[in-house]
Amino acid sequence: MQMARRLDHFDAYLGTAMNVILTKMKEDGKDVINLGLGDPDVKPPESQTKALADACLDPDNHHYPSFYSAMPLKRAMADWYGEKFKVECSPETEVLPLLGSADGLFHIHTCLVDPGDIVLIPDPCYPAYVAGTKIAGGVIESVPLLKENGFLPDLDAIPADGSAAEPGDDDQQRRSRPGSGEHRRRRGEGGRARAGGWAVPS
Repeated sequence: MQMARRLDHFDAYLGTAMNVILTKMKEDGKDVINLGLGDPDVKPPESQTKALADACLDPDNHHYPSFYSAMPLKRAMADWYGEKFKVECSPETEVLPLLGSADGLFHIHTCLVDPGDIVLIPDPCYPAYVAGTKIAGGVIESVPLLKENGFLPDLDAIPADGSAAEPGDDDQQRRSRPGSGEHRRRRGEGGRARAGGWAVPS
């Protein structure tokens, strides 16, 4: 089968490639500790698993879900984001439950980026930033995350004449860095101030 040429521009998802290597090593009899995908190493609270089990047994839940996310869930997400990062989000317009952050970070480029648009991508970065940009036809401009800048993008060094979508840091980076709310606020203002620009935190 002839695949679309756009698929030639990026490699397979990193997690998939790592799983292939992991499977081969296990088949060879090696004892492998997988540190690749950040899988949870603790059990969820029993109250959560019980609530999930009860919901599965409720016949009213055996239908296609509504297109619109449940507002109590979105409000809870917005409240948590505000408490954790001191950033306000509107549950009506700025919160969207997804299968995972990679799902959103990959697909949002097709909503915000036109072919030829410049996309500022941190280096190093999550693979979804690069793949999503290439699928959307964007032009990648790497923004190094240097130790002397606290591994944050140097906002003052970014040219003001590009239409840019700036993906944010992954969850582990964000959790490990205190006081990131002010930087995220500046990043958002900087992205919107540029010509048609967007700032996309993960």
